[in-house]
Amino acid sequence: MAAVFLDPPYRGHHGTYGAADVWERAAEWARENGEDRELRIALCGYAGDWTPPAGWSELAWASKGRTSRGLHSERVWFSPHCLEPRQA
Repeated sequence: MAAVFLDPPYRGHHGTYGAADVWERAAEWARENGEDRELRIALCGYAGDWTPPAGWSELAWASKGRTSRGLHSERVWFSPHCLEPRQA
């Protein structure tokens, strides 16, 4: 069993942090590998940027500072083999 935490530069922030397609490539990898029983995958992003496959969990959270999309818009999506997420 392995855990994979993907926190790529969010959509719209690639100019600051790197290549434009990094988030899309990470999301595609997560989607392609989400059913692997040996992987527990967490993908970070903004609400509305991704529609996870069936069976994935979503955790909403707010960063301490404002983002360009405002407060309460960040998400972590968990693949089906992750433990149940809970708010700290």
